[in-house]
Order: sequence, then structure tokens, then C-alpha cells
Amino acid sequence: MAALIWKARRRSPSIDIAALTRAVRAVAAERPGHIYEVGDWETGATCDYVRDGKPSCLIAQAAARIGIPLDVLQCWDAQSNSSIAIILEAMYGIDIDAPEVGWLRHVQFAQDKKEAWGEAVRAADAGGRPIRLSESETGEKAAGYAR
Repeated sequence: MAALIWKARRRSPSIDIAALTRAVRAVAAERPGHIYEVGDWETGATCDYVRDGKPSCLIAQAAARIGIPLDVLQCWDAQSNSSIAIILEAMYGIDIDAPEVGWLRHVQFAQDKKEAWGEAVRAADAGGRPIRLSESETGEKAAGYAR
């Protein structure tokens, strides 16, 4: 794992969070109704930053747009927890509690729960907190974000 982090840092030693956020907004604005095809959680196939040799999810497409190389995105996939917040902290030393990181995490969570990309951005802008699986299972909120 350490070798993958080193490789990613060497190829992409820093990341501009403001530029990534702008790129996420731009990609979502271009495809607001797009719903990301999440893998089957029960079989272990989940969300990917890279599929079929191309940036896959909203965050990956935005990252590629700001110059993050494909092989670095593949390193993101190789992390045991590939949440954008964990990636940014582990690989780039960015504070996991930074507001921009929280916003990206909200967008990613909504996308991974099959929200359209435009709605994922709107939900993150609204500042709701991601619902935990236990809450949705109990019916407290059916989908999206709690307020």
C-alpha cells in the first residue's frame, strides 16, 4: 500500500481542492441527470474511480479534468477505503475536516446512492449530512440527506 501512495504522490504530489470542486460542478452541470452505475455491493463490486481504462465516477472525471493522471486515479481505487476524504487525507495530507472535503464527500455519497449528478451537487450545497445505512434501514429517511 505504501508503494501505491508513494507512486501517486510522485505522479501527482498535490491537488487543488478548489479546482477539483469547480470541476465537479462543471461535470455535474454537463450531465445533471446522469446516474452513476454502482456495482453490486453484495458481490463486492462497488464504485470505481477508473473503469475500462477511463475515469468513471463524478469525482474521477473532475480529477482527470484538472490534470490528475489516470494511473494516479487507479492508485485511488487501490486504497482499502477509497472515499475521497480518505484519499485526500492519506495521499495529499489534506485535513479530512476541511469544508471542501466534506462537500466532496457529500457529493460522492449521494452519487454512490444513485442520486443523479446534478442532485448530488444540490444536496451537498444544501449542507445535509449523509444518512447512515442504519437510518435508511429503519425508515427515518428514505434516501438522500438528513437535515
